[in-house]
Amino acid sequence: MATNRRTLDELESWTRRITQESRELTADLDEGQRQWRREPGRWGVADCFEHLIVTGGAYYPTLERLLASRHAVPALGGAGSYRVGWLGGFFARQAGHQGKGRRRAPKGLQPRPDSRPDAPERFAEQQQTLLRILAAARRADLDRTRLKIPTVPLPVRFGLGEILYVLVSHQQRHLDQARRVRQDPAFPES
Repeated sequence: MATNRRTLDELESWTRRITQESRELTADLDEGQRQWRREPGRWGVADCFEHLIVTGGAYYPTLERLLASRHAVPALGGAGSYRVGWLGGFFARQAGHQGKGRRRAPKGLQPRPDSRPDAPERFAEQQQTLLRILAAARRADLDRTRLKIPTVPLPVRFGLGEILYVLVSHQQRHLDQARRVRQDPAFPES
């Protein structure tokens, strides 16, 4: 049976690209454009990035503590690569950029109703934390270092590599969503 192996190099490159594209997407938007919503209950550009900031806040401290602890299994051979299993792949498809249709974010991960217009800049700053986590993860066995996803109420543990993959894929999903908001025919002109 073939395994779906991926690498931290891919995740790091993807993270840097998402950060750059988020800057390019929002650089010329004024406050009103960043906070514009097509209708109540729909997300605007700032909401997409605020959600990613809140999500990072839920995951990154746990990942940093894990990587600084003795619970991270040291990498031996194949450092920097990991396997995405069927359940990790399922979560990546649901929460990530391949997911189809709208989904309601868990209550604790929804953006505030008054998402700040500086959310894209704060997201780009928070990406530095993710890059530090990816660098620290190189010392861990990404398959055997396992943890529970903090936002999923299932008693299932995932490999560290799978969780990092889901997080970056999730960022791509919301970058694409912010791009669609900006492409909406009703989006206000500057």
